[in-house]
Amino acid sequence: MTTINTIVISTIDDLKAYREAASAILIEIARETTGRHWIKDNSMEHQLQIGIAERPLAVSKRWVDESEWIILIVGFAYGTVVADPEAEGCSITECEYRHAASSDKKKVFVFVAGDETYQASHAEDLRRAMRASQPQASRDSLARFRGDLERALYLSQFDNLAIFREQLRATLRKAVNDLPSVQAGTPLAKLIRKVTPAIQDFTRKVARITHCKEVHDRLHDVRRHVICPTREQLVPCWLRDGVLSNEMRHSLNMNMARLAKHTGALETLSRLPGPDEGMLRALIAKTIALSQFWLEAEEPIADPNDFAEKFDKLTGAAEKAFRE
Repeated sequence: MTTINTIVISTIDDLKAYREAASAILIEIARETTGRHWIKDNSMEHQLQIGIAERPLAVSKRWVDESEWIILIVGFAYGTVVADPEAEGCSITECEYRHAASSDKKKVFVFVAGDETYQASHAEDLRRAMRASQPQASRDSLARFRGDLERALYLSQFDNLAIFREQLRATLRKAVNDLPSVQAGTPLAKLIRKVTPAIQDFTRKVARITHCKEVHDRLHDVRRHVICPTREQLVPCWLRDGVLSNEMRHSLNMNMARLAKHTGALETLSRLPGPDEGMLRALIAKTIALSQFWLEAEEPIADPNDFAEKFDKLTGAAEKAFRE
């Protein structure tokens, strides 16, 4: 019988009911798998610190290290940011998640409360209480963190406690069913254990390639549908005549609307998994920043030379990102 240590990580006060529900479901799943697997709840409610000298972040990471499955629940509170250099300004909850996600040997199940664009029926009491009390910096950090979680491998979005229970129960049952039904200690079990990290590494590389292709395709669309028609047709006419006809002004506005759509998608895609794409991430950020000359301008640019100069810089950044 294999033991699967499982930990629930989240902010505490606002998600107490969700943590309690998760613990109850872990007990339920453990009973269902009796004799095959032992699903052990390693959450903080069942833990003791080794000594008073332990730093909060070190304690949290140790509990994550001791677990194979991690259940992350994210509501509308960012959580406590500890004065620890290792935290790099992140909350303990985010640090726990990042520490868990960095391991090849752990499954991280992410459950995120839907925001205003999801379903308005979601726990209004949590939204009102937490958004009213959080400083703007915490709200911004929460928005960034939730954005990062969009690329989690096991991601569910819940609307209320009942839906969370259903999703967690279904997720854990599937995870249990996906476990190899091989007796521990047998040659086959040892082989599976040996090759699993390589398979997981290969899967991550495929996901990374797929992600980079999505970025490449989006940049290709920027070049084809925004840069080429603007640079080859509109800008030369504008520079020659000094003004744009109504038809060309409409075409330019349409191109800039496409640019806004593509840069918005690129901003989401630029949250790349791992450090290898750091240069690409920087080039995408530069492309997005240079696009703001038009997208955030209070008044449309009237000088064709000014537009051409700024558009050339945007073009250069986009081309470099595309080639990267």
